[in-house]
Amino acid sequence: MLYLLEIVVSPRSLNRSGSIPPDGACIVICARSGEADQIGRCLSHLEAGCLLEYEQVSDLVRNVPAGEVDLVVLAADMSPMVLRRTLKWIKGQWRRCMCVVVSKGTCRGLEIAARECGALYLDGPVRPKQWDGVLCGLKQLREAKLTS
Repeated sequence: MLYLLEIVVSPRSLNRSGSIPPDGACIVICARSGEADQIGRCLSHLEAGCLLEYEQVSDLVRNVPAGEVDLVVLAADMSPMVLRRTLKWIKGQWRRCMCVVVSKGTCRGLEIAARECGALYLDGPVRPKQWDGVLCGLKQLREAKLTS
């Protein structure tokens, strides 16, 4: 089954209602552009999904996509307290959403905050094979959700 890969700056450009296409995974990026480029390439190989890119988490909060979000990738450029609050907000919006926090370097406080809130924590730069693994896992989770 083939899905459309669409890389956009704002969810409003997905369609007139601002909603996410119902088929395929929806991935939201609030990180550095390197991650968006890598994830976009990996996603195109899987031929599944929709990629929404935001400059900052605050842009996502102000312009929440309508529909289910399967994965949120965050840059670890905030304090552990703000990261916890952000991850809790994401889980409140999309209960089954998988979260990945990407750090520029090891920061024990951010890693603990991410893991306590159920997010994956990756030290950057993240290799393409790591994104392949995350996206394959996401695809399996999405298929499991659709069958349950």
